[in-house]
Amino acid sequence: MRVGFFQFTPRFGEVSNNLDKVVETLDRADADLIVLPELCASGYQFVSQEEVSRLAEPVPDGATTKRLVEIAARRGMTIVAGLPERDGRHCFNSAVVVGPKGFIG
Repeated sequence: MRVGFFQFTPRFGEVSNNLDKVVETLDRADADLIVLPELCASGYQFVSQEEVSRLAEPVPDGATTKRLVEIAARRGMTIVAGLPERDGRHCFNSAVVVGPKGFIG
């Protein structure tokens, strides 16, 4: 098993651009398991609950999880990634695991 990680500095609030960078990098990766940073899509310096609420996503139906599922399927890899999760009115600092067959947990 080939295991790797992709450490980078996500730009705060730029989810689409951060995910583009992740996808571009993982498209060149040769690994079975990749670990991404905490809050890799949203960035990390929340200063208010409103920022967290704006950037948090449902799991597994949010944009970040869906994009990660796509790249995992295309590249045949498993990905662990941190993201701000929204479940109703509550937000969490969560991680998702996705693989070639979709969302794992």
